[in-house]
Amino acid sequence: LPLPKEQRLRMAKLPAAHAWVYANQLDRVILAADRPRFGIIVSGQAVQDVFEALKALGIDAATANALGLVIYKVAMPWPLEPRRLREVCGGLEKILVLEHKRPLMEGQIKTALFNLGDRQRPLIIGKSDEHGRAFLSQTGTISIPEMARALARFLPAGWDRHKADAYFAMTEGNGHAAGGSRQVPLRS
Repeated sequence: LPLPKEQRLRMAKLPAAHAWVYANQLDRVILAADRPRFGIIVSGQAVQDVFEALKALGIDAATANALGLVIYKVAMPWPLEPRRLREVCGGLEKILVLEHKRPLMEGQIKTALFNLGDRQRPLIIGKSDEHGRAFLSQTGTISIPEMARALARFLPAGWDRHKADAYFAMTEGNGHAAGGSRQVPLRS
């Protein structure tokens, strides 16, 4: 972009978009906890999918609250509004970013939270885990079983895993590999 256009984008348009999202509270907590410790960040179809995956694991609102689980819904994934994100995520232990296909929000979240102090900055897991290994699919939508498996790995101990174990046995037994992802059909 020519310099004046780039300056207008960086100095006026992006800050205006951030301010509009913040002022209108478009990005918001959709599942709160009394003592938040762990966050899940979702957008679009992943909003509905995360609740379906939690239900499959047997995690209801009371269990989520006991675990300190917070779900943050992002209405506009780009440009991601950083101020409310920092307000919600600052002080959490870990965050799981659940987004279908390529990681659009994950890098922005890492950038937005990078300068928080050591005790405020959470560990961020998404397409890769805390060791840099592949964690979630980058090429297709994340199936409910794959999302449930990621949640089971992400969540702390302290919840009854019997329903989750039964769910995984059922999905794997029916040929729905819990580690696989649904592929988006190509149009010809």
